[in-house]
Amino acid sequence: MPVGWLFADLLLALAMIFLIANTISPKHVPKPPVVHVKPTPTIKPTPTIARSLILDPGRISITITGNNPDQLAAGADGAVAYLEQQIRQQITQKGYQHRRAGIAVAYGGADNYSQAGRADSVSAEVYHVLDVLGQQKFVFCHTVHYVDLFTTNYSSDTVVIDIYFFSQSVGGC
Repeated sequence: MPVGWLFADLLLALAMIFLIANTISPKHVPKPPVVHVKPTPTIKPTPTIARSLILDPGRISITITGNNPDQLAAGADGAVAYLEQQIRQQITQKGYQHRRAGIAVAYGGADNYSQAGRADSVSAEVYHVLDVLGQQKFVFCHTVHYVDLFTTNYSSDTVVIDIYFFSQSVGGC
């Protein structure tokens, strides 16, 4: 029987510990004070006018019948001057003279694939003329050129230039 009393005493001791633990409250821990923070307004930068490229190209087509395409491909002064004058004239006729070109893609015409080399040379000479016009602060300053191209859609005496202009918010050269 002493074991029974020992078990009863142990049970009584556990009950007393449980009662004491539940009746004694822990110290009251104060809550941290609530701090009201006013958000500082963020300063937004003033919007700037973005340089946007218009994806609808202006196309000019020049017939170089007065000058042999071979002369233009060779960079002959007379043929280059004629091409420069024709580009200026067509740009002005279409009202693009106060715009700024972002990208220019020039095609030399070829009657067949055997004329591809000459047509590529004509295209390269067109890019050279566009660079000269850009140095003169006419439409093509800092214009990016594509590679020398040819097309069989036009005859060998034709040059076609697709010009992608910046939006009108971007001034000329």
